[in-house]
Amino acid sequence: MRANWWWIDRWRKSTAFTDMSLEEQGAYRNLCDEVVIRPNGVIPEASLARASGDAVAWPRIRDRVLAWMEAVPGGWTNKTALEVKGKSQELSRKQRDRAKSGWKKRKVGNAAASATADAAAMHGKDAAALPPSPSPSPSMDTKERKNDLVGLKPDDPLIEGAREVWQHWRLKTNHRQAVWTPKRSKLLVARLREEPGTVEEKVAGLMVAVDGALLDPWFNGEETGRTYLELDNIFRNRDRVEKLQQSAREPPRRRTGDPRASRVDARVDGLMQKAADASGRELPRGEDP
Repeated sequence: MRANWWWIDRWRKSTAFTDMSLEEQGAYRNLCDEVVIRPNGVIPEASLARASGDAVAWPRIRDRVLAWMEAVPGGWTNKTALEVKGKSQELSRKQRDRAKSGWKKRKVGNAAASATADAAAMHGKDAAALPPSPSPSPSMDTKERKNDLVGLKPDDPLIEGAREVWQHWRLKTNHRQAVWTPKRSKLLVARLREEPGTVEEKVAGLMVAVDGALLDPWFNGEETGRTYLELDNIFRNRDRVEKLQQSAREPPRRRTGDPRASRVDARVDGLMQKAADASGRELPRGEDP
């Protein structure tokens, strides 16, 4: 769900509005938004700081803000936010029903027009000469129909899960200037669909892959001097995700020396051995064949 009501008069009459500081109000409103976008309406304890909008200030204002939230199994929620979410979903459902009804009426009208044309062809007459077929009157104007079509789009909870993974990657890998794009959304949703478990478990699994990349000497740059922590590199495919999840559980040890230099030395040794075999004598390292 991308939009939600907000009862302004009810908000301004509430104790949350009158008793909270401006900083606390902002965190509270952010938590209410988080309740709305989560499929089960529950914010896990570990996600509160991020969802508040300011992880630094959160420890200072936590107790004050949570006084207006409700502790439930699995985390925290807000009854008013859930009530508003229910009303918004009800409105969306009614709009979808109206859109479907209008589409069916238009389909019947098109079928009647087609039948009239077929009848005219069979009798060798112009369709205009036959009595007109009744057509349904429009039930809504063009703008309303357009809005209803928007309401017909599926509410995929993986979209919000992808945003959580992206935020985790952005902060952990220090890509704070990175922006959310459709391409990144498509990549993360694809990986989330492959990850087993519930939505929350899928999100947690991809976050583990990010943590694994930070522990892997190749990805974090310890071995090569260059990091490989770009989003499309970490989540390139399912095999890559599973490899990094394993790295998070069992961090690989850094290989000693420069692997590129080792490969060059091995190639040189191989060429020298071939030259020695061809000449019939052993060549010391550095001597021309």
